[in-house]
Amino acid sequence: MRTITIAICCLFLQFDVSAQSAITVLSGQVYYYPQASSVPLLKGPGTQFELKGKIRCKGNESAKLVYNGYRFWVKGGKFRNVQDVVSVATRANEMSFTGRFFNFLTESVKEGESTENVKKYHRKYMDKSSGGIKGWAKPGYSIRPLLLSSGKLPSANVIFKWRNTAGEGPYTFVLYTWQNVPVAQLQVRDTAITLDLDQLALNLDEEYTWSVTRGQSAKSVPLEFEICH
Repeated sequence: MRTITIAICCLFLQFDVSAQSAITVLSGQVYYYPQASSVPLLKGPGTQFELKGKIRCKGNESAKLVYNGYRFWVKGGKFRNVQDVVSVATRANEMSFTGRFFNFLTESVKEGESTENVKKYHRKYMDKSSGGIKGWAKPGYSIRPLLLSSGKLPSANVIFKWRNTAGEGPYTFVLYTWQNVPVAQLQVRDTAITLDLDQLALNLDEEYTWSVTRGQSAKSVPLEFEICH
């Protein structure tokens, strides 16, 4: 119930962000050109710009943006139409795991006409989607992680859990940044590990992934997550 409550709270935070009519810079910097011949405006973290004109980054630098609840990256000095960037990012997020995860939560809210109905919806479907991973498992990934350890997570102690898989030796748990740089790597004999994400100095609203391996062949599909405020 605690995990479901956290997920629902994060969903409504997502709805608040979705009400925005401008693009917000989360990290990095972009040059924003409202018109073709206009002087570029340097936009840093916390600043916004409209859904028109063009943008680019400096050299090979990158910036993370958010619009209508969708977070995406832009990189390089190439000029890009703002609307084109948003359209591509929206489609990509809708097809990503995080996008599907929030679509699942959104659908549950639409189906429920009251708070009690929302709770019943999650009791009925959440365990099935997290335990069986139907639709999420891919060929070659024999270790099945639980979906509740993905999406939006709190910065306090988080339990990463997966189903037991036959094999020799301990499980190797690895947490990566969005650039695929390892942040933490631990070996455990159990099928769960508890981490205080705040102690790992992870950044809020930044994408991370985690996966588990065992032996030479058993592995899990990488799962994406972000840390909630």
